[in-house]
Amino acid sequence: MTTVTIEDAQSNLKELIHQLSPGEELLITENQLTVAKLVSHVSAEAVVTKPALTSWPCEPGTAKDTKHWMAPDFDAPLDDFSEYME
Repeated sequence: MTTVTIEDAQSNLKELIHQLSPGEELLITENQLTVAKLVSHVSAEAVVTKPALTSWPCEPGTAKDTKHWMAPDFDAPLDDFSEYME
């Protein structure tokens, strides 16, 4: 993420805009505080999509021998549903 001062942005705005890649952000600061964020437009052609998964990405047994914590009252009835449990 690029950062420029407000003075630099005012004098070079056109060049700064044309240097941005699609989706890239430019922070504009004044007195070392961010006052604006300029984000380059992302066109439909620039969007990269991942191919659809044909299988589950995890392998069976990968969590074997790992410790898992569960609250002691995990299966206790919830107070919000007490009227439905009568």
